[in-house]
Amino acid sequence: MPEGKVFIDTNVIIYAYDTSAGAKHEIAKEILTDLWNSGLGVLSTQVLQEFL
Repeated sequence: MPEGKVFIDTNVIIYAYDTSAGAKHEIAKEILTDLWNSGLGVLSTQVLQEFL
């Protein structure tokens, strides 16, 4: 993981949620897990609104 904060795009959240996305689903889950564990992930209210 890079040093510093990492902005999470809506697509990463969507692929992590979509179990039918195959390899993209697994990669997105891994990215989000790594960012959660490191505390480096950030997102905006706009990203949350787009996802919901």
